[in-house]
Amino acid sequence: MGNLADVEQTASIINNAIRDLPDTFNKNKNEVSQLENEIQDLLHVIEFSSFNAHEGWKLSKQLKKARTKRRTLKNENEQIEPLLSFCKKTRNYLGELDDVIQDIHQVKKNQKNRTYRCRVLEDLQNKF
Repeated sequence: MGNLADVEQTASIINNAIRDLPDTFNKNKNEVSQLENEIQDLLHVIEFSSFNAHEGWKLSKQLKKARTKRRTLKNENEQIEPLLSFCKKTRNYLGELDDVIQDIHQVKKNQKNRTYRCRVLEDLQNKF
C-alpha cells in the first residue's frame, strides 16, 4: 500500500500529537523546573556541607542523574516547540478528525468484507 502503511494509524498519530503535545510540553517544563530546584539543592549541599569521598560520589551521581533527565526533557521540548502553535490552532478540529478516523475505520471494515456478484459470467460466481 503506497507510502502510508496504515492510513487509520497515521490519522490517529496526528490526532494524538495535536491533542497531547501541548500538555507534554507543559509537563516537561514543570518537571525541568522541579529538576532545577533539585540540582540547586544538591549544589548547596556540596557547597555548604562536609562529606567523605563516598558521600561525594553519591552526590555527584545524583547531580548527574538530575542533569541528564533535565537535558532529555529540554531536548524533547526543543523538538516540540516548533509544532506548538500548529497544535493549538488545530485543537478545535479534533472532533472532526475523530470522525475522519471513524470513517477510515469503516472503509477498512467494508473493504475487508467486500464481495462481488458476477453480472454476466454467472457460472464463475462459485469461484468467489
